Amino acid sequence: VNKLEWMRCSIGQVWEDDTCKGEVLLLSIPESKELIERLGSLNGGGWRLPTANELVGLVTKKETRPTDVHPNIDLETFPNTLAGPYWSSSVSFYSSRYQWSVNFLTGHKFNRFFPKQKLAIRLVRNYQR
Repeated sequence: VNKLEWMRCSIGQVWEDDTCKGEVLLLSIPESKELIERLGSLNGGGWRLPTANELVGLVTKKETRPTDVHPNIDLETFPNTLAGPYWSSSVSFYSSRYQWSVNFLTGHKFNRFFPKQKLAIRLVRNYQR
């Protein structure tokens, strides 16, 4: 629908035996930009950080309890997703010192993180036939 292709696993994980295995790597915005540059043409290239709106589009609409530690994301499509914040490419319009993130535990987006802080990353690219 949105003509996007998502990496099924968070950065740091690998797709193996029909699931994402390994530890999710937490990176700063500068580190994530360096990683994206290094990936270059991996699987056809074009990988990037999603915008905040693209990332929030992955949030499921289910109700969660405060003690629920399962992420608000389709775990069949995106297994073993970290129930926590993920970086977006969107800079806060309130202050350019902050970057937007989406928290897959709460399902909310926030603009309170400094780019030097380390969060999880899931890359996306525009879908090409």
